[in-house]
Amino acid sequence: MKSAWVKLCLVTGFGSGLLPFAPGTWASALAAGLWLAAAMAMHASHPLLLQFLTVGGVVLAGAACVALSPWMIRRTGQADPGQVTADELAGQWLAMLWVQPFLGSLPLTAAVQFV
Repeated sequence: MKSAWVKLCLVTGFGSGLLPFAPGTWASALAAGLWLAAAMAMHASHPLLLQFLTVGGVVLAGAACVALSPWMIRRTGQADPGQVTADELAGQWLAMLWVQPFLGSLPLTAAVQFV
């Protein structure tokens, strides 16, 4: 049972894919928010660490999507389950790799990137 819960959590982008309206958008917003929190915590003093964490997030979310999507397809019976949002996390973080602070503001940068 715990294994299924962990799989569901990973493939649905920490549950964002289970939201009833626009799950991919919610997953992208979550990814931008997580990146912003990490960036605000370490950007000035550890910009390279932020880049490594972002790459790690891309790899892990992408791997979760590839590995667990077939499980979710079997579980839902849908060819392309909308609940799978790990790819939105990976995509948003991939885009964040090349982001430079826009007008010196990390929150504005994350918001512009999200949009």
